[in-house]
Amino acid sequence: MTGDLSFFVNAESAKTPRELWRQLSSGDTAGWPMLEHCRQLDVGAAVMFTLPHPDGSSIESSGRIVEVVPDQRVNLVQETPWSGNIRIDLKPIEGGTRITVRVQLGPECLPWFSAAPSSGLEEHNRGGLKIGLLAPLSGTAGLLGRAVANAATLAVEELNASSAFGRLPAELVVADDRTDQGAALAAFNRLTMTDECDVVVACISSASLQAIRPVALARGTLFLSAAMSEHTASGKNFFQFGETPLDQLAASVPLMMNQTNSKHWFILGSDYVWPRSIGMVANEVIEQHHGVIAGEHYQPLGTAQFDEVIEQISRSGADLILSSLVGIDAVLFERAFFESGLRSRFRTLATNFDDSLLDHIGRAEADGIWSTQEYFMPTLADEMDSVARRYRERFGELAPRLSSLAKSVYDSIHLYAQALGIAKSSEPAEISAVLRSTRLGGSRLLSRDRGTVLTTELVEVTSEGFRQIRSGLQ
Repeated sequence: MTGDLSFFVNAESAKTPRELWRQLSSGDTAGWPMLEHCRQLDVGAAVMFTLPHPDGSSIESSGRIVEVVPDQRVNLVQETPWSGNIRIDLKPIEGGTRITVRVQLGPECLPWFSAAPSSGLEEHNRGGLKIGLLAPLSGTAGLLGRAVANAATLAVEELNASSAFGRLPAELVVADDRTDQGAALAAFNRLTMTDECDVVVACISSASLQAIRPVALARGTLFLSAAMSEHTASGKNFFQFGETPLDQLAASVPLMMNQTNSKHWFILGSDYVWPRSIGMVANEVIEQHHGVIAGEHYQPLGTAQFDEVIEQISRSGADLILSSLVGIDAVLFERAFFESGLRSRFRTLATNFDDSLLDHIGRAEADGIWSTQEYFMPTLADEMDSVARRYRERFGELAPRLSSLAKSVYDSIHLYAQALGIAKSSEPAEISAVLRSTRLGGSRLLSRDRGTVLTTELVEVTSEGFRQIRSGLQ
């Protein structure tokens, strides 16, 4: 690809290639560059790793194994923060093995390595609409971002093919919020001021949403928030389409208590706005259904050590856990919790747990976790809805699955196109007027923005994937 950057790194090990391979196959990643979090040496397995930044820091990344040649080679496709390819070769040498890592970085990496951050896109379609996507492709929530970007790409491609945006095709401009408030605001400013996007569709944390909201309102930007969040009053051209804590908990909490015959809860979340909102609503719902809060803890974002909180949970007297940990933090906690041997003593209800996290944790390690979100992509092809099938056809079997966040972004872009068609104008105020009218029918996205409580789907992790407990359409 034009504009790609490539580099390679060599390392040596005193072990033979076969010894290194057996070690990795057993789950011991010591001495293996790029695969420090690899739990499964199979094609399609999800991995997390770090890449060096020229400033001396490291960049958290994720990808999937696409080729395995025993004792010789592992090939990865990088998914976040950018697309790329990574190949790890083992070559026998006197006294051990030379390990060579070849990294090919896609053009989306340029903002990370340039002195002056930009959108990373050098050419734009002049004259057509520009749809900005603000999503986490790095940082704590970075594991969730590739499915979101894929879904947005699919939506824009479909709508362009049907000429929904007019004579000229619309362009999707993707920006990474890096799971950071300051980076999110800077990325929003680039999308609206530099790239001059007509609309911004966002799938970001509540903390980032709070940082952007006053700027978007003052600027008059058409802003469509697709991620789950605690809703604030709508204003001007600012919409919130994602599920709320009450959507997720109102029915799920009592159902879990009834089905498990348990009532003592430990509330665990990442320490920022949305998990604390989950905790506040959970306290009310649990008390309403005669449950007991046995403990509550909020972990700083980006924490890799969970020994203390696992000990708190073990001693709390709880038998149920409500988790709103995010991204990598959720992966590392659930792995550590499984390894502690406590999984069988507790049932967990998670509010931000999708296929991307399940892939990185492993089905055996996550067995029995309940998750409540708006959408879960069916595992079997013959059970997939039409969007899921098109997504799989477009991005392939090894791509991250269509998540609830990704589906919300897809639906938001299609909703924007419908409003555009009715308004016959791309002016934010006119699009907003259509979205706030009744001309688009009974969209769940619009109902949520208006404050309607809508029950989310409830599933359980099994050896086959997610098993539906309750439909979200009730």
